[in-house]
Amino acid sequence: MEGKQAQRQIYERVVNTAIPKLLVQYEPLIANAEERAGYEQFKSSWEAYTALDKKQMALSDGSDADILAARQMAVGEVAQAFAAVLAGVSKNVDINVNGGDKATAAADVSYQRALVVSVIVIGI
Repeated sequence: MEGKQAQRQIYERVVNTAIPKLLVQYEPLIANAEERAGYEQFKSSWEAYTALDKKQMALSDGSDADILAARQMAVGEVAQAFAAVLAGVSKNVDINVNGGDKATAAADVSYQRALVVSVIVIGI
C-alpha cells in the first residue's frame, strides 16, 4: 500500500502543482491569437480532466461499488477527457512548429537581404 500512496502523491504533485506552474510560465510566451485560442482550449480540457480525475481518485478509495465506478470512469469519461487534453497539446505543438517554421523562413529572407546590402556597401 505504501508504494501506491507514494505513486499517488507524486501524481497529485504533478497534476496539482507542477503542471499549473508550467502553464503560468507558458502563458506570457503566447505569441498570437491562434496560439491563445489553442492554449485556452487546452486549459479548459485540462480543468475538465482534473475535475473528473479527482472524482475518480476519491471513488477509488471507497467501497467495492465505488471502485467499480472509478474503473468505469477510467475507461469512459476520464479517458475521453484525457483524449481532449492530448488533442489540445497536439494542436498547440502544431501551432508552435508552424510558427517556428515561419520565423525561420522570415529570418532566412532577412539574412539574404542583409547579405546583398553588405555586398553592395562593400563594393561601393
